[in-house]
Amino acid sequence: MQKYLDKVKSLVAKFKNFNIIRIPREDNVEADYLSKLATAREEAIPRNAPIRYLELPSIFAPNAQV
Repeated sequence: MQKYLDKVKSLVAKFKNFNIIRIPREDNVEADYLSKLATAREEAIPRNAPIRYLELPSIFAPNAQV
């Protein structure tokens, strides 16, 4: 997580200003679903759920969008 925090800090430094807005989980169904998938056992994941396995953490990808 530290590498992601460092990446965000380096990007934030390039902005004149920015705001962080908390979105309640009930207002963001997609993120809620993804968080549940991340901790689910493989057999509990619906067959039609699109899954992409990453070879490396996204922080190591060139031009990573975090």
